Parts: sequence; structure tokens; C-alpha cells
Amino acid sequence: MRLPATDFMEELKAGCEEWRVICELTQLGESAEILYRPYKTLSFGEQTNY
Repeated sequence: MRLPATDFMEELKAGCEEWRVICELTQLGESAEILYRPYKTLSFGEQTNY
């Protein structure tokens, strides 16, 4: 998958708001930057957190 997560977030969860995802990522100790990287480039741990 070469698309960044932001491109298919709505498909994963309808009504998903990007700012809420960013808040959750912060609580998990992840940077919001991972939303803009191609999913395939994320480590297994980052994929699991997303």
C-alpha cells in the first residue's frame, strides 16, 4: 500500500476526524507524521498503533 493513511482513514472508520486520530496517536506516543507516510513504510509497531 503506497497511499498515506490519511487517504484511506475514512474507509477504515466512517466519520473519522483527523484531529481525533492525531490526539489518539499522541496518547500512544506516536507522531502525527506517520499519517502522512505511505502505510507500507511504517514499521510493524507503527502499523499496529495505527
